[in-house]
Amino acid sequence: MAALGVALGVERLLGLRGEPVPRGIHTPEALLDPAFAVERMADIGTTFVSA
Repeated sequence: MAALGVALGVERLLGLRGEPVPRGIHTPEALLDPAFAVERMADIGTTFVSA
């Protein structure tokens, strides 16, 4: 999970997905679209359970 988060963040910062990111310090919450992150997590086999 941590490696996927790093990969998604780097992908976004390099401009491989989405518009260019302005200079500065960014948090993952500001960079990543939650729906896209969940989709990618499901692609690697993550299961989600309702609480």
